[in-house]
Amino acid sequence: MVSLKERKTPNVFGVYLVGAIMVWFGGLLGFVYLTAFPTKAFASMGEYEEARASGDSPRLPKPGDGWFISGPIFAAGSWEAKREALKAEGPQTVSLSAGEMNAWVNARLSATTTPLNKKDSNLVVVPGLPNFAVVEGRGLYINLPLAAYFFGTKREYMLTAIGSVGEGGFQPLSVSLNRAALPFPEILGAQVVQAFAQAFQSTEDYEILAQAFNRAESISVEANALVFNLR
Repeated sequence: MVSLKERKTPNVFGVYLVGAIMVWFGGLLGFVYLTAFPTKAFASMGEYEEARASGDSPRLPKPGDGWFISGPIFAAGSWEAKREALKAEGPQTVSLSAGEMNAWVNARLSATTTPLNKKDSNLVVVPGLPNFAVVEGRGLYINLPLAAYFFGTKREYMLTAIGSVGEGGFQPLSVSLNRAALPFPEILGAQVVQAFAQAFQSTEDYEILAQAFNRAESISVEANALVFNLR
């Protein structure tokens, strides 16, 4: 016998809420899964394109296909003169290449052993020294190695932020942790980059660069260098 009792229709808000939770949870699982795949470093876009052309093509992208551009480290001490130029008052133009930035970082900064979160936490994250690469047409790469300790187990990751530079500083357009891309890079990605930058904010060299961005009338990418036009 067919029941003639009135059936309640499902709450539309409840349906949307459950759907949103499932989408969010699925995205979180996908993000965690992709962080297990390390990214590969290339010295230039040319090297990457050559490696891509020599592979099995065409093929669908795979989780292990992540990559980033790693900048060189100049052996010469030209970064020292650039550092002094950025400190000096008055209008001037300073061109700072990726190799000079990396030599500066390696000479003046030390890899921190201080975790960004509480030491007694079950998850401890310790950033290493950043690496910079400048690619014309793509912008500035900031590559930051991370060591994460979860219940005593160590895992290594690479945080890569790609973005543009201007008077306001660095604006990320893409941020990824290993192979996993962070959503909303202009907002969430910028907050993540800023959080890790705190590991170096107490140094004099960080302050010099911060002041250079504040003084800049314009900052442009030319070849593999950042060109500061200072007031």
